[in-house]
Amino acid sequence: MQGEIDGAIENVQKAIDIAPRRCRKEAKCNPDFDRIQDNERFRALVYSDSQS
Repeated sequence: MQGEIDGAIENVQKAIDIAPRRCRKEAKCNPDFDRIQDNERFRALVYSDSQS
């Protein structure tokens, strides 16, 4: 995933567009995203909605 951070973030954005609460929760907890948890774009996307 190292070279595909942008693609991963784009896919998370698409998933959040479809099911925001569920996908934000999943992205926060799923270890598949551990490598990008500190990425500024990922954090803005996943942690921007306090309703999760």
